[in-house]
Amino acid sequence: MFGAGQGYGNIYPETTTGRVLTIIYAFIGIPLALLSLIALGGLLSKGCLALWRFLIRASGCFSRDLQKKVEELGPDEAPPSHEESDEDDLLRFPLSFLIFITVCWVLFSAAVFLLWETEWSFGTSLYFILISFTTIGF
Repeated sequence: MFGAGQGYGNIYPETTTGRVLTIIYAFIGIPLALLSLIALGGLLSKGCLALWRFLIRASGCFSRDLQKKVEELGPDEAPPSHEESDEDDLLRFPLSFLIFITVCWVLFSAAVFLLWETEWSFGTSLYFILISFTTIGF
């Protein structure tokens, strides 16, 4: 009766009721999805930042005389708060690493759909993932 097609298939609402329900669903579902993505993005950014810090420390790029630098600041200058430090770290986080993670996630998701949908090519699966993630076809 009513299916929500996203521009990559032949299923779409044909009746007025189906179209109205699809629009209502979109008005409720898209903001909820965005809120979920914001929360998930915050968690993933903390995880990526922790991974990045681990890689920096493991590679030997971490300054060993950090305590000396803190002592040189003296009592008049307070070290930055933990919250400010996290924001600064996110600003210095390499964009190329985030792009790499995003591309890997999209390719992985497309590969999973390729396994589930045996009649799809990888290009079709990739198109489906990109259209679904960005809600372009809605």
